[in-house]
Amino acid sequence: MIYRVFFCLIIGLASFTILWLIGLGHFFNKRALPPDSADAALVFGTGVVWKALSRSTTAAQLFQQGRVRHLIVSGGVKVPDTNLSEAEWFQSHLLAQGVPAERILLETQATNTAENAALALPIIRQHNFKTVILVMSDFDGTNLSFPTYILNTVGKQE
Repeated sequence: MIYRVFFCLIIGLASFTILWLIGLGHFFNKRALPPDSADAALVFGTGVVWKALSRSTTAAQLFQQGRVRHLIVSGGVKVPDTNLSEAEWFQSHLLAQGVPAERILLETQATNTAENAALALPIIRQHNFKTVILVMSDFDGTNLSFPTYILNTVGKQE
């Protein structure tokens, strides 16, 4: 009997903790999409497949919902178990999700977050994009000041 009560108490506390953490995550989630559609979304490369799947799905949803008109996929690191760069991997997954090829712009040289931003900037300028949504993992993008700083700094130097 005592084990059953103890077990129920542990399950209850674990459930409460999980729900509390989910609520806390939603409270601190500061991501906000612009009120109007953006010119593009910049999808940051990642060498981790589950992160890449999440980013690819998010980017496809943004496009399909009309929130962005173009997708810039960035990353030159080879995806494990493939011969594809991160950008090429994203492109293949976005095509499979119904995004037209002419709406996907590739940047295939970046090897880190700073390079993702810096090497995507010429693409942004070439297409005269004014608004760009950054697509990265929640924990990578909790503080968007770093990629925004990179884009602003590189943008001012050129």
